[in-house]
Amino acid sequence: MDQISMQTNNLELLRAFSQVVQAFRRTGKPVSVCGEMASDPGCTLLLLGLGFNSPSVREA
Repeated sequence: MDQISMQTNNLELLRAFSQVVQAFRRTGKPVSVCGEMASDPGCTLLLLGLGFNSPSVREA
């Protein structure tokens, strides 16, 4: 299992992401994410589903 798969299967990490999104939504501010998870198509869908507004990835 690669590092990203292990991260997305970690329920505590997903809960933490959800809490961050909820906290930002209460303030009316957008929530973005960058890095390896944002560049993985499957993870991007997961992050958007959790409520992140936009992934940030570098160009290939």
